[in-house]
Amino acid sequence: MQEAELYPVAIEAARRLPGSSAGGVLVVPEMSGPLGVPDFLAIVGGRRALERRLDSGIPPLLNEMDCSIIAALYPSRPKSLERLTLELGLPEEYTRTRILGLKKRGAVLPTPSGKFVRHEALSSSGTLYAIETKVRDWQQGLRQARGYRTWVTNYVLIFGPLGPQSTESIKAEVTADGAGLIVDGKWQHRPSSRKLRPQKALLGFEHLVASLENYQPSPRINNSTPSSNGATQEVPPAAQPDIL
Repeated sequence: MQEAELYPVAIEAARRLPGSSAGGVLVVPEMSGPLGVPDFLAIVGGRRALERRLDSGIPPLLNEMDCSIIAALYPSRPKSLERLTLELGLPEEYTRTRILGLKKRGAVLPTPSGKFVRHEALSSSGTLYAIETKVRDWQQGLRQARGYRTWVTNYVLIFGPLGPQSTESIKAEVTADGAGLIVDGKWQHRPSSRKLRPQKALLGFEHLVASLENYQPSPRINNSTPSSNGATQEVPPAAQPDIL
């Protein structure tokens, strides 16, 4: 068995993620994240926020410190440089330099009082899941999937047939993580949502934005809602992102 044979299972798993029936799912194959490249990245909900972000014209923010600054700001409640520096625990001159860079990109806006707000389009939304397929070597798959949890809400691991002992071992690990596991086409454990630090969530969301720079999903998002019978359109692994 090749990993590509498990891709239809991955697409079906994305359709079954928590909240997908109400919020819809966007699936991106082989998206480069802050750490690693999962076979599929699925975002549940967040479609309007993603549209606003893509329409803003602001380049993706792929630096974690930039995301920390943005996450510490509000779109309508100005914050001073001194306050921001104190909250982030950074040298004031370093914070000032990064603020100026973000201002040039339109991500941070100054107020007449000399304080700062973030652009209203800069807000992570939706729930990100990394979906990883493996034919064998469940330990390597688990290490990869846990790495993704530094920037996604959770992961789903998908395996082909495994022996009983391997199945029980990986199930115990994935269950302890509260993540998702499918073995030989059957759910062994379904993922639960978990809270990410705001800057980490924003960093993952911004990498998703970067992957969609040459793809304009707005018309399809506007016209796509989950159907009553849960029908989906499958996404070939090397294709553009698609809505489920």
